[in-house]
Amino acid sequence: MKAMKILGIVLILLGVLALVLRRISYPTHRAVIRIGPVDTEVQTKKTIPLPPLFGALTVTGGVLLVLAARKK
Repeated sequence: MKAMKILGIVLILLGVLALVLRRISYPTHRAVIRIGPVDTEVQTKKTIPLPPLFGALTVTGGVLLVLAARKK
């Protein structure tokens, strides 16, 4: 029962975070030139969009888990 409640709270927090941020960005490194021991890298930024529906469904699932854990 306690595990369900903790999982529900984690889902609620992740859903709220997804609704606030709306995207996840992270850097990637790619080697452009390699000549012997010398490397030249380029850093690019990748972005993953998070639709609001994902955040809303995650919050709803978390609330349902917390309520289900409370009833038992």
